[in-house]
Amino acid sequence: IAHCENGLKPRYPDRTIRYHLTSNLTLAPPDLVDVVTRHGISLVCGVDGPPDIHDRCRPAADGGASHDRTAGTIGRLVAAGARVTLRATVTSANHERLDETADHHARLGACASLFVPVRPITSDRDLLRPDLLPDPDAVVAAALRLRRRGGKANLFPFNDFSAEIRPGVRHVVACGAPRGATYVVQG
Repeated sequence: IAHCENGLKPRYPDRTIRYHLTSNLTLAPPDLVDVVTRHGISLVCGVDGPPDIHDRCRPAADGGASHDRTAGTIGRLVAAGARVTLRATVTSANHERLDETADHHARLGACASLFVPVRPITSDRDLLRPDLLPDPDAVVAAALRLRRRGGKANLFPFNDFSAEIRPGVRHVVACGAPRGATYVVQG
């Protein structure tokens, strides 16, 4: 950020520089809220559901709970005016509780909820255990329920791409999108 603000911005005043942070927000330096709000940093944080789901899916490094630390950081950021998008990786652990997850995201102050089904192939190119994969029928049923009720849930990627998923359609993907399999839309 310092390089961009002090070096690039003065050299390219006609350009807009935007910053983004994807984090589990369990480790938050003391100046995080100030830096995020001062520079308008967009944020995405993984919260897979209420504490019982989240702590099972995203344990802390020591194996303990991580939800409360993540939720505390989200609360400080939201209270300061930061826009935090929460992302749930849809697995067999939460596929039947997506409505509850969307409600939990809203209570945490999320500006949007993203629901992204887990990929069956890991970043190490190994197959994910089949018992971790979500039931497609449960995911579709939950997506339909969320769509009918409206609210802050961004039924990502279903809402943005349901009419666009067909061969030959080009999509722009953000960083971290594994070879175009996960669509990321900034709004």
